[in-house]
Amino acid sequence: MIIDATGAPLGRISSVIAKLAREGEEIIVINAEKAIFKKDKNLVIKKLVEKKNKGSNNKGPFISFKSTEIFKRSVRGMIGRKKAVGREAFKRIKIYEGIPEGLDVSQSINLFKSPDYNKYPTIKEISKYLGYE
Repeated sequence: MIIDATGAPLGRISSVIAKLAREGEEIIVINAEKAIFKKDKNLVIKKLVEKKNKGSNNKGPFISFKSTEIFKRSVRGMIGRKKAVGREAFKRIKIYEGIPEGLDVSQSINLFKSPDYNKYPTIKEISKYLGYE
């Protein structure tokens, strides 16, 4: 199943992807950097900067804030990765920034395109602000 994340709220699409993967579906997510946070941009940046600074004491956790890594971390948090079922489900998920070469996207599904997605920050904007893009 190919899912287009353009304009979709990050939490909602992550939970749907996690559920489908646990049920045995092979999932490919395209345009992951275009998913949105349905919160104020300054609030999102403040929370992520706090997370970034927690890992700055050289003991970890070392968190990457690239746009696809933010998306992967969101899905991983909802999938139950500590159990064997969750680990197997996470292996069935492929997340791409943009559209990879050779992938037929004519059958892609856009689950949650928000009608007012232009007023919310995308993952790419936040990642760029944090200096990772």
